[in-house]
Amino acid sequence: MNHLDDEDAAQVICESMFLPEDLSAEQKETVVVDCIRRMKGEKLKLRKKHLHEEIKTAQQTGDEERLNRLIEEFHCLIKQGTDA
Repeated sequence: MNHLDDEDAAQVICESMFLPEDLSAEQKETVVVDCIRRMKGEKLKLRKKHLHEEIKTAQQTGDEERLNRLIEEFHCLIKQGTDA
């Protein structure tokens, strides 16, 4: 939960409250972990999309310093996605 912001944590808590009562603690944990993984993946996808747009803008304006910084961040995000 330390890696989630308040909105993400609230969503996980909310979703976990509606899990069937007959699930074991292990099954509930699996569902919550999967939920967290999906949310992190979606957040990563949105950030990469935003960075892609910023990279295009930096290319169009010729801002090489910003472009290099954005490309580096984009590559770090790609690496995070493959490490997950």
